[in-house]
Amino acid sequence: MRRLLPLLLLPGLLPLLLLVSCSDGREGGTLSVHTVGDGQLGARLVSDATEGRLIGRDAAGEPVPQLATSWRFLDGGESLILRLAPDRWPDGKELQSADVVASIRARRSDPAVIAAGLDARRAARAPITRVVELNTSRPGPLLLEWLAEPAFTVRRRNLPFPGPYRIEPGETAEAPITLVRRAADPLPAARPSRITLARHEAPDAAIAAWRAGTADVVLGEGLAGLDAARAAARGQALRIEPVWGVIGLAINGRTGPLASGDLRRALAMAVDRPALADALAGGGGTLPGGAITAMDRLAPLPDAAPAADWRSRSAEANRAEAAALFAAAGISPATPITLHLLAPPGPEHRRIAAQLALMWEPLGVQLDIANPPAAERARRLERGTYDLATLELAPAVPDAAALLSRWQCRRSRACVAAADTLLAEALAAPDPAAQAAGLAAAEAAWMAAPPFIPLTTPLRWSLVAPQVDGFAANGIGLHPLGRLERRRR
Repeated sequence: MRRLLPLLLLPGLLPLLLLVSCSDGREGGTLSVHTVGDGQLGARLVSDATEGRLIGRDAAGEPVPQLATSWRFLDGGESLILRLAPDRWPDGKELQSADVVASIRARRSDPAVIAAGLDARRAARAPITRVVELNTSRPGPLLLEWLAEPAFTVRRRNLPFPGPYRIEPGETAEAPITLVRRAADPLPAARPSRITLARHEAPDAAIAAWRAGTADVVLGEGLAGLDAARAAARGQALRIEPVWGVIGLAINGRTGPLASGDLRRALAMAVDRPALADALAGGGGTLPGGAITAMDRLAPLPDAAPAADWRSRSAEANRAEAAALFAAAGISPATPITLHLLAPPGPEHRRIAAQLALMWEPLGVQLDIANPPAAERARRLERGTYDLATLELAPAVPDAAALLSRWQCRRSRACVAAADTLLAEALAAPDPAAQAAGLAAAEAAWMAAPPFIPLTTPLRWSLVAPQVDGFAANGIGLHPLGRLERRRR
C-alpha cells in the first residue's frame, strides 16, 4: 500500500494566472469537484493540473510520462536518464534540459528535493538539449515518485511550464476555481474541457451539493466529513481508501511537563489503539475491514522486525508503567495536570479526543480540547501554542525516511538527538536491507521519548457520481482531475 495554506498562497500559483491560453479547450464537458478539509488537497490538484513536471501520475497514482517521454536507471539506480518531449514554452521557446536542471538547482533546499537525494550541486545535469541526467544519493524506485511532486515543477523566471489546464482569470480565494483545458494538451478528448473546484473546510456545503446533484465528485482530505459522507452515500457512491502514512499527535516538548521524554513515552504507552480505531470505524456506520487500523510506529516500516520495546508488552503492563512514570513526576488523578490538545473540527476528531481523555484520565491528565479553523490551527502550530496537536500524515510518496525526518531536532518541537544520528546512518547505509534496519533503529530511538504519538492509519473518502469514469482507488488517495471523465447524460 502506497502511499497549509489557502490555495492562493501556494508558491508559484498566482503567476499561473498570467499563462492564459487563447482556447477554452476541446469537447469533454464540465466536471464539478468539491474538496473537504484544510485546502491542501485542492492546492495539490490545481498544481498537478496546471504545472508541467518530468513525471505525472495516472488515475491509480502511479508514475507516468509527462514532460519526460522515457527514462532508464543506470549504476544500480544511482543515475536516472530522462528524455524530454519536444514541447515549447508559451512564448514558443523550446523546452530544454537546461530548464529542468535550473529548476532543480533553484530548489535544492526544498524538503522534497532533499528527500529525493537531488540537493547536491551536480545532482542534475544537461548533457544534451533534450536529455536530463539525475544523480541521486538515495537510489531506488521512489525517485520517480518524487519527480511527480510539486517541488519538481519545471520553471523559467519563476513561471511554471504549463500543464494540460489553465486557471480561468478573475477567480478569488472564496470562489470555486475554474480550470480550462488547453487546446494543445495531450489528454484524450473525453476528459473534461472545464473543471470547477470548490473548497470547503466543513463538509456541509459539499454534501449538500452532492445531494442536489450539482457535485460530480466530493473528495475528503482526511477524516473530517467521513461521518457526513457515510450518511449521504447510497450504493457504491462512497469510496474509502486506506492510504500510506499515520494519524497521531505531535508533541510540543520545548516547555511544560512534556519536555520530559519519560512522560511523552508514558502517554504513548497508555493509548489503547485498537479501541481508538474501532471508535473511528464505528461512527456513522461500519467501514470496510482494515480501512482504519491501529498504528504504533512513526512511519510504516513493512520490512522491520517487531519493535523490541514497550510496544511488545501487554497493554496492562504499559498502563501500569505509564501511571508509575506520571506518579514519579507528582502527577495523578488527585494532582492532575491539563494538556492542551489542538485538533481539526468535526465529530471524527472529537471521538479521537474523547477516547484519549478517557485513556489518560487514570494518569492524572485532563485534556483541554480546541478545534479552531484551519488558518488559526496553522498559526498555533507555527507558534507552538499547544501541548498536543492531531496530525494526519499521508504523503503522496511512501518514503519512510522522509516521514521520519519530520521529527529531526531541527524540525521538531521535541528533540531526540540519538534518533537523528541513527537516521543519518541509515540514509548512508550501503544497501536497502541495511537502510531498512537503520530506519527501524532510528524509529525505536524516537519512540523511547516520542516527539509524535502514532494512533491509527489514515484514510481518504470520496463521493463519486455514477456518471464519472476514471476514478481509481489507490494507496496515496490522489486523483488527478484530468484523469476523470464525466459521461454525458
